[in-house]
Amino acid sequence: MGLTLADVAKLLHVTPRTLHNWNSGRYDIPYAAFKLLRVLLRYELPHEHWRGWHFSGGKLYTPEGYSIAPHESDWWSLLVLRARNCEAMYDRCRQLEQALGAYDKAATGGHEPLAAMPAGAAVSGPDPQGQGRRAAPGPNLLLEHF
Repeated sequence: MGLTLADVAKLLHVTPRTLHNWNSGRYDIPYAAFKLLRVLLRYELPHEHWRGWHFSGGKLYTPEGYSIAPHESDWWSLLVLRARNCEAMYDRCRQLEQALGAYDKAATGGHEPLAAMPAGAAVSGPDPQGQGRRAAPGPNLLLEHF
């Protein structure tokens, strides 16, 4: 980090002699000072939610080992926004599919939905299952090109 021993001593509120004793192994480094130095030296991030994340060589590394360079973090907010929009669109499509399924079921009187019928299947005339009922009328082909 480019700090002198005097700078580190001032940062930790200890004397340079104390630093010398810690560095030589004569005394153990207090855990709080050790943890603070690891955070400042970019070896660790200061919260349990960041467990496994670390800095090395100017990059942030994920617990899976992926590296993220500083210029790549510019896109995080856009990525999160796109993920939220994708989730909202997916939920809306699912709602529309459920509504369409309910509509098809109501239109066919509980029979197989029109969308699930094979192409070219008869949609009018006698019931193919032989139950004496007629199939629901087919879709309006005039609107098919829309």
